Amino acid sequence: MTGRGSVASRPPGAKWVWMLWALTMVTYALALGMVFATKPDFRPYEFWFESAFNVPVFATVGAVILYRRPAHPIGRLFAAVGVWGVVQFFCGQYATVSSQSAEDSLPGGDIAGWLSDVAQMSVVLTLLFIVLLFPTGRLVSDRWKPIAWLTLFTTFIVLLGVAFAPGPLSNWPSTDNPLGVEAKLLDALMLVGGPLGLVCFVAAVVSLISRFRRSTGDERLQLKWVAWAAALGFTLILSSVLGSEEFNDRFGSAIWMVGILGLPISCAIAVLKYRLYDIDRIISRTLTYGALTAALSGGFLLAVSTSRPSSRIS
Repeated sequence: MTGRGSVASRPPGAKWVWMLWALTMVTYALALGMVFATKPDFRPYEFWFESAFNVPVFATVGAVILYRRPAHPIGRLFAAVGVWGVVQFFCGQYATVSSQSAEDSLPGGDIAGWLSDVAQMSVVLTLLFIVLLFPTGRLVSDRWKPIAWLTLFTTFIVLLGVAFAPGPLSNWPSTDNPLGVEAKLLDALMLVGGPLGLVCFVAAVVSLISRFRRSTGDERLQLKWVAWAAALGFTLILSSVLGSEEFNDRFGSAIWMVGILGLPISCAIAVLKYRLYDIDRIISRTLTYGALTAALSGGFLLAVSTSRPSSRIS
């Protein structure tokens, strides 16, 4: 009886969810293995450190949400980010090694670089849909449908531009796009793709704010989790953007990695409603410790600046 009940209660499609997760993780392991196997002789892919943390987290969060709530669009979007992320990582590492190897020693490096660039942009655009649909998997209201269609159209033209833009690949300046074509229509699409992407990003953030203002109960707490993660991530990333070159060389990758990881973790807590009501305590402690850290840092900098030895000879 117990065995039958456990099988019957298993969410439909659970086997495929974990098969996709396993395939993602195997590819991830191959990419990470390639980094360490070639690192003494070749520099690794530029974004390998961020990918090493982001890919397993996004893939696992997507799998867990899909396992617990198979029909939830947010779970599918997170799983998609995991898939795109591992394609970016694996192909990016292969293309990086290929670009540093002797000619023809690693064939297909240009195709791998192309795939990595397309996958990287796909990650960014998929995150845009997560912000637009979180936490219910639906739009705030029917009035937001034009924004959803605009986001889909922008996704199409941006990916079209990345895929077929002539000239060097964005992450491999010495490698030309193997599928690049010269076309006036493509130039026009690339010209409007960037501004439209910015409009869609702002609209997604506005929709999240609008959703928060309308929300009550659990949904408000769900949005608080994401708002806390977004604020923390924005603060960390801003510190990297405004920091010195030496600071970014030491901590830049770690800061971007931590800043981005807050999104999948907070969304998993919100969608699965795990310890949902702890958010107010966490926000309070974050503000307290943040203020204390800022005060100590300011005091330290003030002490250093006022304790310079006097140039006067006694």
